[in-house]
Amino acid sequence: MVKKYMGNALLRIEVPYNCKGLFIADYALVLEEKHLNERGATPLNLGYDCSTGREITQAYVNSYVSANQYRNTHIAPEMEEIYGFAISALLFLEYS
Repeated sequence: MVKKYMGNALLRIEVPYNCKGLFIADYALVLEEKHLNERGATPLNLGYDCSTGREITQAYVNSYVSANQYRNTHIAPEMEEIYGFAISALLFLEYS
């Protein structure tokens, strides 16, 4: 599922700890909905209603955390840049 919807994945990004405008979201929520729509099951059993897309979308939006406050709590962390052009990547963060 990840390869199908993410394409190539960037595995490591180094940014200054106080960098503003970078957020981490949990892409597992998006993958859970896509898996249900394609295969009829929710393998992660995250507990969200995926039938209309509303609840899972709200959960995804609520999963956004400032990069400097992120504590490795997401299943499939994805970086989003709010300022400037958008970037998305599964990631391992190492603050420099």
